[in-house]
Amino acid sequence: MAGNPAQLATVVVRRFVGTDMSLGSHPIATVDLTLGDGSVRAVDIRCFNVVGGASSDRACSPDPQIQVYGGVSRDVPCGPTPCDEHNPGATPPPSPKPAIVAASTPLILRTLDITLDHVGHYEVLAGVAWLPDGLLSQRSGELADPRPTTWWIDSGIAIDVRPVGPCPGGCPVTIDSIYHRPFHGPAQVRVYLVFDVVELNMPGTILEIRNLIVR
Repeated sequence: MAGNPAQLATVVVRRFVGTDMSLGSHPIATVDLTLGDGSVRAVDIRCFNVVGGASSDRACSPDPQIQVYGGVSRDVPCGPTPCDEHNPGATPPPSPKPAIVAASTPLILRTLDITLDHVGHYEVLAGVAWLPDGLLSQRSGELADPRPTTWWIDSGIAIDVRPVGPCPGGCPVTIDSIYHRPFHGPAQVRVYLVFDVVELNMPGTILEIRNLIVR
């Protein structure tokens, strides 16, 4: 709201009553701002709806959960011209040869314990994998306790797969798609867990990741 904050006289927060769903969001509260001249302005506080899974937003979700985000993107990358029948974009890379698959090593951790000792940003090296031809086929993991009570992580935990150079044609910062440029042999990657702790009541608490798989 534009204006001089010194002119603000009172602020009243009240629960929103109704079902105003619009633009992928819904209101959870209304804030009434009374200005020094006696006029009142109402401002809605809205939550954006999460599609396809639980949210870690404790203010917006009725069942907030911390997610581990991985997966493999199959979105077709296009150039400056949008994809259509005349410009189909990239084609999937060929499957690695059996000998290259046999020479590659996935990262498989059934349990990984991470000590939480501070509020803030974390980038934890989970391990190293060798991807056949640099192609990612699985990136997954889960949290032992997705609803902790003594600590919290907003926006979930990302599994970052980062190439260890050199690689032909340059490496992306992270690998998350089947359309990563082939390496022509096993390609070494480092796997990081990236997240932000926003609440920590007991420093030294253990965050347990289960079934972390990158291959």
